[in-house]
Amino acid sequence: PPKNKEKSKSAESPKKSYDKVEVVPPTEHELALRQELAGLDEQLKVCKKQLEDLQKDNDWLQEEAQKTRVESHEYMSYMSKKSQKRQSTIVTLNDRNQAELKSVRAQTAHMMDEYERRKDGLKAVMFEKEAELARTEKELQDLVEYRVLQDAQESEIRLEKEVETMRFRHAEEVQRLKSSFLAEKRDLQQSADAKVAD
Repeated sequence: PPKNKEKSKSAESPKKSYDKVEVVPPTEHELALRQELAGLDEQLKVCKKQLEDLQKDNDWLQEEAQKTRVESHEYMSYMSKKSQKRQSTIVTLNDRNQAELKSVRAQTAHMMDEYERRKDGLKAVMFEKEAELARTEKELQDLVEYRVLQDAQESEIRLEKEVETMRFRHAEEVQRLKSSFLAEKRDLQQSADAKVAD
């Protein structure tokens, strides 16, 4: 009867309340975190571009070194064929070529060392930016989860208050009906007693 219907409505209300949880717009802190995240992404792209440029420079140096070795070998072969005619000239040119080759090798080694140093520096910066990006994403995710949990708790508190109000009203209604029933019963009893006395 009426009492069972009231309980049925109360049991269904929590589900409806959870279904109506509103999506809260992002706060200024969340927007700032997202802007910082975008900045970190841009810095990471710049670091990767610099690393690619250094790799291209290294490839070019390797090609130049190979060309120098080939040219030196060809030059030495040519001078060897002319050794009988121009032995003194060959010795002079060979010494100069060796000195130049040594200088090129030294420059190449220096540039390779510089490349490795800059590459390691860029990798360190890139790892640091990636870690900072991960921390920012984690902080943003934690903030979103906290907001969702907070909203759910507030909804649950509102629901509990509504249920308590409905219980109170139901108890009042039951009490009113009980009083009305007792009054009617008393009137009927008095009427019956009067009829019996007559």
